[in-house]
Amino acid sequence: MLVRRVGFLLTMVVALGGGTAVALPRPMSADEARFAGFLADLPARATPGARAAAVGEALLGRPYVANPLMGAVGAGRAEPLTARLDGFDCVTLVETCLAVARAQERARTWQAFTEELERLRYRDGQRAGYTSRLHYFSDWLRDNDRRATVRNLTADLGGVRDTRPLTFMTRHRSAYPALADEAVFTGLRLAEAAASRQPRHVIPKAHIPAVLPLLQPGDVLAFATDIEGLDVAHVGLAHRTPEGAVHVLHAPAPGQPVQISRAPLVTYTARHARHVGLMVGRLLPVKVSLPAAGIFGQG
Repeated sequence: MLVRRVGFLLTMVVALGGGTAVALPRPMSADEARFAGFLADLPARATPGARAAAVGEALLGRPYVANPLMGAVGAGRAEPLTARLDGFDCVTLVETCLAVARAQERARTWQAFTEELERLRYRDGQRAGYTSRLHYFSDWLRDNDRRATVRNLTADLGGVRDTRPLTFMTRHRSAYPALADEAVFTGLRLAEAAASRQPRHVIPKAHIPAVLPLLQPGDVLAFATDIEGLDVAHVGLAHRTPEGAVHVLHAPAPGQPVQISRAPLVTYTARHARHVGLMVGRLLPVKVSLPAAGIFGQG
């Protein structure tokens, strides 16, 4: 069973140094061999999103890990690339599923996975310190859309403008250890201001039923919130049941493992009073940048 195959601890922190690296032939490491086995057990799926959904299904039951990236970062420390398959919060689960799906399309190696993870997680796909991480998910969607990694479908699906400034992290500085460093704090405040100036759209909660037929398995679902200074409070992947209902595949909260929501998407959103709407992204193929038109038929 696939779930048993991923029951091992597979955690790696990649911190690349400077200089020019020369690739030399070498034996496959234990982590690479285990990752290859993980990929081998994944079912073949036609679209990138469907492959991401299959990864999420393989990871069902993995534990929720609070702040899996924050623990590795302190004031004045370099930003490592943390990659793991043994536990997640909601964002790292989504990033992991998408990165594995893209690696499956590429070289099918641990290195390809970590490269894709970096592309998804950091501005311009380049890890250059704590402030280069795409902390606000609307910024994550916009940056990945610009680089043809994930298409932001929100405006196309009837999203309306959200003009509230993004200030949550700097307003709650003590909750983020890295922000104790004054330079990091200043850099993040500038990143918040830049992200706030960019167009941001949200599909209102009342309009979600109308977009259900257009959602595909593996689409990124970002739940917009009315919390002051914050754009998104939770993320997951679209899961469509055999009966056609759309549910949420996600890492919901501490103490709750990776799971598929019991309630369908509309009911799930309605039960969360502070969820005001939805943002939607769709994983794009690695080697093909799709044009703005025609995305709904190409997955």
